[in-house]
Amino acid sequence: MAEVEIFQNQASKLKRYETKLKDIIAAYKTLQAENACLQEALQKTSGQTSVANADDNSKTDPQSTEKLKKALEEVNEKCEDAEHVTSTLRQELLYKTTELKDQKRKYTELRERTAEMEAVIENYRNELDASRQKLEKSAEFHEILNERVARLSRDLAVERRAVVDLQSSLSEAQQQHELSTNHFEMRLSELTANLKTYEETHKLDQQTIMRLRSPQNVEGEPKDISPLAAISSPASDS
Repeated sequence: MAEVEIFQNQASKLKRYETKLKDIIAAYKTLQAENACLQEALQKTSGQTSVANADDNSKTDPQSTEKLKKALEEVNEKCEDAEHVTSTLRQELLYKTTELKDQKRKYTELRERTAEMEAVIENYRNELDASRQKLEKSAEFHEILNERVARLSRDLAVERRAVVDLQSSLSEAQQQHELSTNHFEMRLSELTANLKTYEETHKLDQQTIMRLRSPQNVEGEPKDISPLAAISSPASDS
């Protein structure tokens, strides 16, 4: 923006110089016309002075001739000054024109670079928007993933508590099973011992019964009383 302002200021200055130069050229032309008129008047005055007689000399005012010469010299000086100023202004105008062209070239290059930079910035903005959209999608996916992880963590905690409870129940069941097994084995041992005792008693009872029923037994003979002697035989009961 600063270079654009400089360019505009240079253009304004150049226009002012052009206007000033035109005014000076017009004034210079006016001075040239006045100079020509004065020279013509001076020549006429000089011719009249050389031809006139003594009477004419008495009629001619020498101050008028001096005034014309002085005015002519002033006009010539003004013309020289005008030529000098005009030359200076032309050189300055040429310099300013060259400078203005250089400023235009720089301004054009600046506009081109600015356009390129704007295009690059626009591409960066588009890439930034695309990246922001991807990031937003990634953030949404990350949030969903976090929710899933949190839910799975809660489920895992529940499962762990269930496993702990199950292990506790299993340990208690194992203890109960061991107690039951020990009790069953003890009862089984007791039953086995009782059964063996019953078998031995039953065997003795059968032997006693067979001996009592044997015909070899004589009346009056003492009887062998078995552990079940108090039990009546089926025949006596009948």
